[in-house]
Amino acid sequence: MDGFKKQGSHKRLDLLLPSIWHFLIKAVHLRGKPKTVKHYILLLLLLNALNISSQVFAPPGAKWHFDYSNFYHTGFVFIEAAGDTLLGTDTCQILQKKRIAFNFLTEQVDTGSLGLEFIKVNEGSIEIYRNNILYKLYDFEADIDDSWIIPYTFPMGCDSIGVVRVTGKGVGTINGMDLRFIEVVSPDSSNWIFWDDTVRIFERIGPIDTYLLPNQNCVTDAYEAGKLRCYSDPVFGEINTSGSPCDSLPVVTEPEYAPIF
Repeated sequence: MDGFKKQGSHKRLDLLLPSIWHFLIKAVHLRGKPKTVKHYILLLLLLNALNISSQVFAPPGAKWHFDYSNFYHTGFVFIEAAGDTLLGTDTCQILQKKRIAFNFLTEQVDTGSLGLEFIKVNEGSIEIYRNNILYKLYDFEADIDDSWIIPYTFPMGCDSIGVVRVTGKGVGTINGMDLRFIEVVSPDSSNWIFWDDTVRIFERIGPIDTYLLPNQNCVTDAYEAGKLRCYSDPVFGEINTSGSPCDSLPVVTEPEYAPIF
């Protein structure tokens, strides 16, 4: 995407397809002549399946950095995919969250856990556990004007749910990888939103211009994190939207005093 610092690379499946095709052709010519038409149909189905990109979210090694600034703290929120677990009958990815921020009052770096999130990849949609209920976060197979309920991210003194509506969809290329995206908005009355304007959400990455999870819309200056700084995983590589190191913190210098004569 324009304006992104692009790093890393991934192995494109289309570059592997000729080798896979050659291997499968040899497999159906086991005795020097083609097998039945049924084998060719199976061959084509296999190649088609290999060429379909499956929904990926929070793969092993995935990491996000988000801006954080509130009152006397400035720093970032770090989220990392930390394996998977079974919740009931659902296999879910574990996201581990922590905040690292410089405290301008103490001039120390404060680090604190923000807890865990449990995410389920469900074909075209990404769902999140909240109070033993699966809520939809993103749906890349949604149509224009589709809407759904999103849950709260942290306890607040307002309603625990919000609403998003799809206003656009398409495919974008980031780091050479084609990724589906949706664009969503929330009504002004929604207590939980991704942002107060249109937000573009990419598969694999999530929102680019705001936080991975919903932020509250009922109290001023109370949120978990802001805009995406960086995303990376071992296959995709890394994007950096900030132009600075992903884990950068404010630099505090000693004040300069004029000499006294």
